[in-house]
Amino acid sequence: MSIRGAWNRSGNTNRIFDMWENGEGMGVNQIAGVFRDEGMPITVGYIREVIKNDDIMTGKALPKTKVTKAKRDHKSQQNPGFDDGGMVPSPS
Repeated sequence: MSIRGAWNRSGNTNRIFDMWENGEGMGVNQIAGVFRDEGMPITVGYIREVIKNDDIMTGKALPKTKVTKAKRDHKSQQNPGFDDGGMVPSPS
């Protein structure tokens, strides 16, 4: 993901909480409508999940070393003839 994409995601998450917490009772449908008015096809379900999982996502940062290890372990377990279950040509 690009730096700009990360900034956009972070900013949009902040906008959701700004409307949810400080919007004097704005509901998820209204919040989704604000995004849709700006041409962003966000769903009500997505907004609900962002709000519902806030405590989980802000309670602790996943260490980058754990992510690196998980990716390395995943890669080492992959069959070179398959890509997440889909057949791909083996290199010749």
